[in-house]
Amino acid sequence: NLYSFALIGNYPNPFNPTTTILFTLKENSPVTLEIFNALGQKVKTLYRDQMLRAGQVHRVTWDGTNDKNQKVSSGMFIYRLHAGRYTAQK
Repeated sequence: NLYSFALIGNYPNPFNPTTTILFTLKENSPVTLEIFNALGQKVKTLYRDQMLRAGQVHRVTWDGTNDKNQKVSSGMFIYRLHAGRYTAQK
């Protein structure tokens, strides 16, 4: 349903050199999407309080860089989506 909150996932997984994260929103919301390493340290902010619309599949590509635009080491990463009162991570 395009009008539900869902963190659909990412592809390809594992990725090299980029991955695309897909999600839908229940309502128009400010969205924050962040990437964390396996130690729980924030690596990259893809969206920070960016207003996005419900009713479509949102796609954002992560190129494997940190907030300083440096390549990060390979490993496991967790991404967290916060939109309004909803939060999910994968």
